[in-house]
Amino acid sequence: MDEAKTQNIKDPLGRRGKLDINSAPISDDSDYLVSETCDDGIFVSSISEVTEDDISSEPQKKRFKTGFFGGGFLDNLMFFAAVAVFIYCVLNIVYLTVEQNVGADYYDQYRNDYDFSLDLTGFGVGAQTMSRTDSDEAFVAGVSQPNSGIVVDNKGEYNEELEQMKAKLAALKNTYPDVYGYIMVEDTRISYPIVQGKDNEYYLNHAFTGETMKNGSIFADYRLKENVTNNYNLVLYGHHCTNGEMFADIMKFVRSEDFFNTHKIYVYTTDGLYVYEPFNMAIFQYTYQYFRTYFVNGEAFVDFVNEMQSQSQFSKRIEVDENDRIITLSTCTKLGISSLRYCLQGVLVEVQE
Repeated sequence: MDEAKTQNIKDPLGRRGKLDINSAPISDDSDYLVSETCDDGIFVSSISEVTEDDISSEPQKKRFKTGFFGGGFLDNLMFFAAVAVFIYCVLNIVYLTVEQNVGADYYDQYRNDYDFSLDLTGFGVGAQTMSRTDSDEAFVAGVSQPNSGIVVDNKGEYNEELEQMKAKLAALKNTYPDVYGYIMVEDTRISYPIVQGKDNEYYLNHAFTGETMKNGSIFADYRLKENVTNNYNLVLYGHHCTNGEMFADIMKFVRSEDFFNTHKIYVYTTDGLYVYEPFNMAIFQYTYQYFRTYFVNGEAFVDFVNEMQSQSQFSKRIEVDENDRIITLSTCTKLGISSLRYCLQGVLVEVQE
């Protein structure tokens, strides 16, 4: 018997061993396969002996972690940045809501303390009154600069409610010297003291008492003169708070032409009550000079008023002359463009002193 010939082999499962070629005769009708292409010689593997357990599944590709949680570093960085922005926005909304509600409660307390919620219908009876429909001589003004303002009939009866309001404003001004007056609009939450600072910045985030407050104050342009009728354009600023405070209710004029046509603006000072009738509701860029306070002469003022009302969203038009006076209320639009402002303007139609 010939010496057994063996051959090193490696089977498909990766097992190495010796194959006795003499003891493994191959026939054409056997269950064996022969490969003559193997570099090491004849490769023989029995299919019939291969079990299901001997067949390995396709090897899985090894995954390499490239960042947090197995994702790409930039992907994870963007994810955490988005989460941080979301948390910041939520906290900012909560903060603004809390601060604005604090401001609302603050001003509500002063409304109660000073009892400014007077019946406006009482001011038209027996007061020392001059209306815009009276003679032109009643509205005396200089050409280049207004003088003391409107001439008032001194024969009117004593108005107790008006005098009480003036006395309360005088007391408020005695405590807080920057107090300029008080503004009210019927059927709105606009009912606040008006202050005037040394610039148009301080009272953006300070209450009329000087305390730091997100709601700020309703404040007059620092360039205005103390006497209301000595100003061609009485410009007042206020925030547009999301909780409806400050000048947010200007939106009622924006949304309803009927509201615009039927509601007036009331400004009180220690001198008396000034009633304005709206004539312009518009949106302007904050750089547009709708808040002008100085005019070289009466003609320039009339041109300004005509330009303003030509851009109103409503059809109402008025005729003015150099003896008229107007008011401008300015606030943000909340339209997503920080440079836009709502501008509500009214013409002085009545004065009670």
